[in-house]
This record gives sequence, structure tokens and C-alpha cells, in this order.
Amino acid sequence: MHWSKIWRKWALGAVAAALTAALYGCSRETLPARAALEEEKPGEDQVARFPPPPKPENLARIDTGPAGSFEFFIDTESIEVLGKGEFRYTLVARSGTAATNASYEGLRCLTRERRLYAVGRSDGTWVPPRKSEWRPFSRTEYSQIHVILSADYFCPDRQSVLTVQEAVRAVKYGGRRTSAVP
Repeated sequence: MHWSKIWRKWALGAVAAALTAALYGCSRETLPARAALEEEKPGEDQVARFPPPPKPENLARIDTGPAGSFEFFIDTESIEVLGKGEFRYTLVARSGTAATNASYEGLRCLTRERRLYAVGRSDGTWVPPRKSEWRPFSRTEYSQIHVILSADYFCPDRQSVLTVQEAVRAVKYGGRRTSAVP
């Protein structure tokens, strides 16, 4: 036998032994640690299920002040609280000329980021964007709504609302947690 054949057999045996050891290392003993890491991942890894199209009776107006050229509404039936200060909701924007846009979005309180999951069509269907990623919100006119949603509705005083009911109550009754809110 040539040395090259002996060397090849030895190398293949070593690779097989290393793979066996690696697979053994990934046994049930390490699964809880991996599961804990998976749980730490924010909701972005959860597949977005699109809500039904917004209905006018479920829309709550968001007060953005007098400066904006759009009126914004949240569909209260679409609000999801994913935990750790992450929310999903349908945002409806209406211009002064009555043009209306709907988007299904996510918002993170801690990192002050937003994510677009889908844009609504006039036939009631949703279209996912080509690229959907978390982006910090800025103070441009359109993104100002995300600053307002974060500061006044979903994350007042840097404290995330904890339940869907609490989020809906904040949206319906003007934001900021107060004892006067029913």
C-alpha cells in the first residue's frame, strides 16, 4: 500500500471521529442552552401572519399634533404584543386629499426601531416588501409617527405596555398611561 492511501484512510477516519464527537457534543445536554438562545431572539424570527384588512370601526386616531399633512390611525384589532417591548400593528395613513395607505409594521421600544412587514392593497390583500429589516426611526415627517407611537402609546416613560389590552387602551384613549384611562 502506498503511503498516500494510508494517509487518506487515516485522515478520513480522523474526520469521521471528529464529526462523531461534534454530533455527540450537540446531544440533549446542549439543547437547553441553544433553546435559551433561541428564546432570546426578538420576534423578528417569528413568521409574520398578516392581519385582516383594517375596518373603519376599528381605527383609533393617533394624535400627531397640528404640523403633519397626514392623519394616522391604528387598527386596534391588529395590535400584537410580542414581549420585550416589541409590537406589531396595522398603521393607516390618510392624506388631506383622502388618499389612504395601510401598512403592517413592527416597533421595538428598547432599540427604537421599526420594521415594515407588508403594505395593504385596495383589494384587502397584503404585499410583503422586497426587503424587510429593522431600522431606527428618525424625525422625518412620516417616521415621526413611530417616535410618537413609541413615546406616547407603546413605550411611555421608557416602560413598555405589557398586554394587548393595555396597548389598545393607550391607542383608544390618547396614549400615556394615566389613572383616568378606563
